[in-house]
Amino acid sequence: MKQTLLLPALLIGIACTSHAQTADTTTDPGYTAAPQKQPVSPTVRASRQLTMMQKKLNLNQDQVIKLRMILLTLNVSLDSLRSNPSADKKANNQARRAINQDADGKIYALLTTDQQVAYAQWKQELELRRQLNRAANKAPVDSTIQHR
Repeated sequence: MKQTLLLPALLIGIACTSHAQTADTTTDPGYTAAPQKQPVSPTVRASRQLTMMQKKLNLNQDQVIKLRMILLTLNVSLDSLRSNPSADKKANNQARRAINQDADGKIYALLTTDQQVAYAQWKQELELRRQLNRAANKAPVDSTIQHR
């Protein structure tokens, strides 16, 4: 009876010790790699933008249908520009601006005057947030580290 209990105990002991030795000691234990962001597809991005614009601008059903196509075209164009950039950054920026301005013109034409005012205010708020984020990211790193 002791031999039948000894064999399973031995196997469990071996399994536990081999499982306990899975830690990788070749890397710095304090270092963790930043997770890579998966790019959001143009259709998902367009649907998020449409949802936000519906909340902000109180769109009717006809406007929603037309705006969905405008936003989808905009995001597909920007995504193709991101995935296939030219060597000239200036040309990429000009193309991006042209795509955004074209879509913006179509959106303005689609909206009523009250919605156009609300859309312009919303865009200004977004631009202000972007500027604040850029300024926060450009802040010196040394000021955030406390010396002990």
